[in-house]
Amino acid sequence: MALFVSLSTGVRRHPVYWKFAFTTGVLSVFLVFVWFWLKAPYDCEEAHQAAEKFVELLQKGEIQQAYEMTLKNSLVGKTEIEFKKKADHQLCSLNLKLVSHSPLQTNGNRLRRRLKGKEVEMPEIRIEFENIPCLFSVSLRHAGKSQWKVHNFQSHAG
Repeated sequence: MALFVSLSTGVRRHPVYWKFAFTTGVLSVFLVFVWFWLKAPYDCEEAHQAAEKFVELLQKGEIQQAYEMTLKNSLVGKTEIEFKKKADHQLCSLNLKLVSHSPLQTNGNRLRRRLKGKEVEMPEIRIEFENIPCLFSVSLRHAGKSQWKVHNFQSHAG
């Protein structure tokens, strides 16, 4: 068996040592990558797209299509007429831009739920829009595979 000499100390090392050192290094890098991935925030694109489409329809005045995206409850209006009244009262600005969502979720949370056999998606997400001085929020409820329905919407103070 060949012995290798360390350049820094002159100490001879067995080939198994180098295999162990290499494997340990690769494993360490992999574990650091996994840890950062687990802690990385998850952005629910389907919910963001649904909220942006809802706001866009309200801004264009397409009330019927916007109403179809809701749960049709007392918070948004049980009829299209109630919905239009609320939309006219709450929509405070045009050109609203998505700025944040809550609650925050990580890839680790989603993996934990999946391993426990629970629903992976959050049951409700609140998405915030803004165009100074207007702040506008849309609350969405998960309504099945990649489908989100508007549960509530309102302008609010900062």
